[in-house]
Amino acid sequence: MADLKKAYNSTVASVSKTYDNAVATTKSAYHQTAATVTKAAVATQKWTAERKETLLSVAKNMQEVGDKTAATGAVMAVAGAPVAGVGAAPGLAVAATGGIVGTAGTVLEVTVELVAGSNKNAAITVGNEVVYKGLEALGKRALDDAMPGASATTKIVTEQLNNLMQSAVKKQTDKVVDKFKDEDKK
Repeated sequence: MADLKKAYNSTVASVSKTYDNAVATTKSAYHQTAATVTKAAVATQKWTAERKETLLSVAKNMQEVGDKTAATGAVMAVAGAPVAGVGAAPGLAVAATGGIVGTAGTVLEVTVELVAGSNKNAAITVGNEVVYKGLEALGKRALDDAMPGASATTKIVTEQLNNLMQSAVKKQTDKVVDKFKDEDKK
Protein backbone atom coordinates (compact mmCIF):
# COMPACT_ATOMS: atom_id res chain seq x y z
CA MET A 1 0.00 0.00 0.00
CA ALA A 2 2.86 2.34 0.79
CA ASP A 3 4.34 1.72 -2.67
CA LEU A 4 0.98 2.50 -4.29
CA LYS A 5 0.66 5.75 -2.34
CA LYS A 6 4.25 6.67 -3.23
CA ALA A 7 3.61 5.97 -6.95
CA TYR A 8 0.40 7.98 -6.83
CA ASN A 9 2.12 10.98 -5.19
CA SER A 10 4.99 10.74 -7.68
CA THR A 11 2.59 10.66 -10.62
CA VAL A 12 0.59 13.63 -9.27
CA ALA A 13 3.80 15.60 -8.72
CA SER A 14 5.03 14.76 -12.22
CA VAL A 15 1.71 15.73 -13.85
CA SER A 16 1.55 18.92 -11.79
CA LYS A 17 5.10 19.84 -12.78
CA THR A 18 4.39 19.11 -16.45
CA TYR A 19 1.21 21.20 -16.29
CA ASP A 20 3.01 24.10 -14.59
CA ASN A 21 5.77 23.97 -17.24
CA ALA A 22 3.17 23.95 -20.04
CA VAL A 23 1.37 26.96 -18.52
CA ALA A 24 4.64 28.85 -18.08
CA THR A 25 5.71 28.07 -21.67
CA THR A 26 2.32 29.14 -23.03
CA LYS A 27 2.40 32.40 -21.05
CA SER A 28 5.94 33.09 -22.22
CA ALA A 29 5.01 32.44 -25.86
CA TYR A 30 1.95 34.68 -25.50
CA HIS A 31 3.97 37.55 -24.02
CA GLN A 32 6.68 37.19 -26.68
CA THR A 33 4.05 37.20 -29.44
CA ALA A 34 2.27 40.20 -27.94
CA ALA A 35 5.56 42.09 -27.69
CA THR A 36 6.44 41.25 -31.30
CA VAL A 37 3.00 42.30 -32.56
CA THR A 38 3.22 45.55 -30.59
CA LYS A 39 6.68 46.28 -32.04
CA ALA A 40 5.40 45.55 -35.55
CA ALA A 41 2.39 47.83 -35.03
CA VAL A 42 4.59 50.64 -33.75
CA ALA A 43 6.98 50.18 -36.67
CA THR A 44 4.08 50.18 -39.14
CA GLN A 45 2.61 53.31 -37.61
CA LYS A 46 6.00 55.04 -37.68
CA TRP A 47 6.62 53.99 -41.30
CA THR A 48 3.18 55.21 -42.32
CA ALA A 49 3.55 58.53 -40.47
CA GLU A 50 6.93 59.13 -42.11
CA ARG A 51 5.45 58.48 -45.56
CA LYS A 52 1.99 59.89 -44.97
CA GLU A 53 2.18 62.63 -47.58
CA THR A 54 3.42 60.23 -50.25
CA LEU A 55 0.79 57.63 -49.40
CA LEU A 56 -1.99 60.25 -49.40
CA SER A 57 -0.75 61.53 -52.75
CA VAL A 58 -0.90 57.99 -54.16
CA ALA A 59 -4.41 57.59 -52.72
CA LYS A 60 -5.59 60.86 -54.27
CA ASN A 61 -4.04 59.90 -57.61
CA MET A 62 -5.80 56.53 -57.49
CA GLN A 63 -9.09 58.31 -56.79
CA GLU A 64 -8.58 60.76 -59.65
CA VAL A 65 -7.53 58.05 -62.12
CA GLY A 66 -10.46 55.91 -61.00
CA ASP A 67 -12.93 58.77 -61.38
CA LYS A 68 -11.56 59.70 -64.82
CA THR A 69 -11.61 56.06 -65.92
CA ALA A 70 -15.19 55.71 -64.71
CA ALA A 71 -16.14 58.87 -66.59
CA THR A 72 -14.43 57.57 -69.74
CA GLY A 73 -16.30 54.31 -69.36
CA ALA A 74 -19.57 56.20 -68.97
CA VAL A 75 -18.92 58.09 -72.22
CA MET A 76 -18.04 54.81 -73.93
CA ALA A 77 -21.25 53.24 -72.63
CA VAL A 78 -23.34 56.19 -73.85
CA ALA A 79 -21.64 56.08 -77.26
CA GLY A 80 -21.86 52.31 -77.58
CA ALA A 81 -25.39 51.83 -76.24
CA PRO A 82 -27.22 52.53 -79.52
CA VAL A 83 -24.75 50.57 -81.66
CA ALA A 84 -26.07 47.10 -82.37
CA GLY A 85 -23.52 44.38 -81.70
CA VAL A 86 -21.33 46.64 -79.56
CA GLY A 87 -23.65 47.96 -76.92
CA ALA A 88 -22.67 49.57 -73.68
CA ALA A 89 -20.90 46.55 -72.16
CA PRO A 90 -17.30 47.62 -72.90
CA GLY A 91 -17.93 51.09 -71.50
CA LEU A 92 -19.68 49.71 -68.44
CA ALA A 93 -16.71 47.42 -67.78
CA VAL A 94 -14.30 50.35 -68.01
CA ALA A 95 -16.54 52.44 -65.74
CA ALA A 96 -16.72 49.62 -63.19
CA THR A 97 -12.93 49.25 -63.23
CA GLY A 98 -12.57 52.98 -62.66
CA GLY A 99 -14.95 52.75 -59.73
CA ILE A 100 -12.90 49.97 -58.18
CA VAL A 101 -9.63 51.90 -58.56
CA GLY A 102 -11.23 55.03 -57.07
CA THR A 103 -12.63 53.08 -54.13
CA ALA A 104 -9.23 51.45 -53.52
CA GLY A 105 -7.73 54.95 -53.38
CA THR A 106 -10.33 56.01 -50.83
CA VAL A 107 -9.66 52.91 -48.71
CA LEU A 108 -5.92 53.65 -48.85
CA GLU A 109 -6.54 57.26 -47.80
CA VAL A 110 -8.71 56.27 -44.83
CA THR A 111 -6.26 53.56 -43.77
CA VAL A 112 -3.30 55.94 -43.88
CA GLU A 113 -5.21 58.57 -41.90
CA LEU A 114 -6.21 56.03 -39.25
CA VAL A 115 -2.77 54.46 -38.91
CA ALA A 116 -1.11 57.90 -38.78
CA GLY A 117 -3.52 58.97 -36.03
CA SER A 118 -5.61 61.45 -38.03
CA ASN A 119 -8.96 60.01 -37.00
CA LYS A 120 -10.83 63.24 -37.79
CA ASN A 121 -9.57 63.23 -41.36
CA ALA A 122 -10.50 59.56 -41.76
CA ALA A 123 -13.99 60.23 -40.38
CA ILE A 124 -14.50 63.18 -42.74
CA THR A 125 -13.45 61.07 -45.74
CA VAL A 126 -15.70 58.17 -44.72
CA GLY A 127 -18.63 60.53 -44.07
CA ASN A 128 -18.17 62.20 -47.44
CA GLU A 129 -18.08 58.85 -49.24
CA VAL A 130 -21.17 57.57 -47.41
CA VAL A 131 -23.12 60.71 -48.34
CA TYR A 132 -21.90 60.48 -51.93
CA LYS A 133 -22.88 56.80 -52.25
CA GLY A 134 -26.28 57.61 -50.75
CA LEU A 135 -26.85 60.40 -53.26
CA GLU A 136 -25.70 58.10 -56.06
CA ALA A 137 -28.27 55.47 -55.06
CA LEU A 138 -30.94 58.15 -54.72
CA GLY A 139 -30.13 59.45 -58.22
CA LYS A 140 -30.38 55.98 -59.73
CA ARG A 141 -33.70 55.41 -57.99
CA ALA A 142 -35.03 58.77 -59.19
CA LEU A 143 -34.05 57.94 -62.78
CA ASP A 144 -35.74 54.54 -62.56
CA ASP A 145 -38.91 56.14 -61.21
CA ALA A 146 -38.86 58.92 -63.82
CA MET A 147 -38.61 56.48 -66.75
CA PRO A 148 -40.81 53.49 -65.88
CA GLY A 149 -41.09 52.01 -69.39
CA ALA A 150 -37.80 53.18 -70.88
CA SER A 151 -35.76 50.88 -73.07
CA ALA A 152 -32.55 49.34 -71.77
CA THR A 153 -30.54 51.62 -74.07
CA THR A 154 -32.25 54.74 -72.77
CA LYS A 155 -31.70 53.65 -69.17
CA ILE A 156 -28.01 52.97 -69.80
CA VAL A 157 -27.51 56.33 -71.50
CA THR A 158 -29.30 58.32 -68.78
CA GLU A 159 -27.60 56.39 -65.99
CA GLN A 160 -24.16 57.02 -67.47
CA LEU A 161 -24.92 60.71 -68.07
CA ASN A 162 -26.05 60.88 -64.44
CA ASN A 163 -22.78 59.20 -63.40
CA LEU A 164 -20.79 61.80 -65.35
CA MET A 165 -22.66 64.59 -63.59
CA GLN A 166 -22.17 62.94 -60.19
CA SER A 167 -18.47 62.51 -60.88
CA ALA A 168 -18.10 66.23 -61.54
CA VAL A 169 -20.06 67.08 -58.39
CA LYS A 170 -17.97 64.62 -56.33
CA LYS A 171 -14.73 66.17 -57.56
CA GLN A 172 -15.84 69.63 -56.46
CA THR A 173 -17.30 68.35 -53.20
CA ASP A 174 -14.04 66.57 -52.36
CA LYS A 175 -12.16 69.87 -52.74
CA VAL A 176 -14.51 71.58 -50.28
CA VAL A 177 -14.50 68.69 -47.80
CA ASP A 178 -10.68 68.54 -47.82
CA LYS A 179 -10.63 72.05 -46.34
CA PHE A 180 -12.23 70.69 -43.15
CA LYS A 181 -9.43 68.23 -42.53
CA ASP A 182 -6.69 68.97 -40.01
CA GLU A 183 -3.92 70.66 -41.92
CA ASP A 184 -1.40 70.14 -39.13
CA LYS A 185 -1.93 66.36 -39.13
CA LYS A 186 -1.42 65.90 -42.86
